Amino acid sequence: IGHNANIAWGMTLAYTDIQDLYIEKFKDENCAEYEFKGEWKPAEIIEEKIKIKGRKESHTEKVVVTHHGPVISDVANFPERKVALQSVCLEPGQLMKGWFEMNTATGWNDFAKAIKHVESPALNVTYADVHGNIGYYMSGKVPVRANGKGRLPAEGWTGENEWTGYVPHEEMPHALNPEKGHVVSCNHKVVGDDFPHFLGDIWMNGYRANRLEKLFSEKAKYGEKD
Repeated sequence: IGHNANIAWGMTLAYTDIQDLYIEKFKDENCAEYEFKGEWKPAEIIEEKIKIKGRKESHTEKVVVTHHGPVISDVANFPERKVALQSVCLEPGQLMKGWFEMNTATGWNDFAKAIKHVESPALNVTYADVHGNIGYYMSGKVPVRANGKGRLPAEGWTGENEWTGYVPHEEMPHALNPEKGHVVSCNHKVVGDDFPHFLGDIWMNGYRANRLEKLFSEKAKYGEKD
């Protein structure tokens, strides 16, 4: 998908779980304050003006934001409760810095440093350089959850389901010159069940990766005509 004079790289979506839903408990239907750890916190109210074709007056959309993120839904039969979305994609990031450093990288170390700044979306990034090295690095900030794995909307008011940090960049899946001699990236699960961090459970089923592994196992070496 890209290269410079020294390195080349390819990308597929990593399918890591980088967002959660929280049920927020507001003081009233105005959503000016919400509960967190037994206290009422002020919500951020953002008024978005939306122009409508054929009308003089704009529509004003009131966006309510808690410390988890923006409110995206009501909760049926509970008017004082709303659903908020917390996502790495909604956080400020240094994506452009990552792309710039990748385009100017001269080797693996520069490449790995650049990947750290590609915080979202989460990507499988494959690597090759003019010296014959190959590699792989999973980009993106993956949250560390205090409780659970984010499979269902969590109670936002208790403080028991917060993100406590992110998986360190150095501990994200990566490899340089793997022993098997190749790298396969097909949106599938790239780590074993013994991997120390929860990265998600929504991977593609891996049939494409299995097919490639089978083909690679049939021949010791492939050339331009294969």
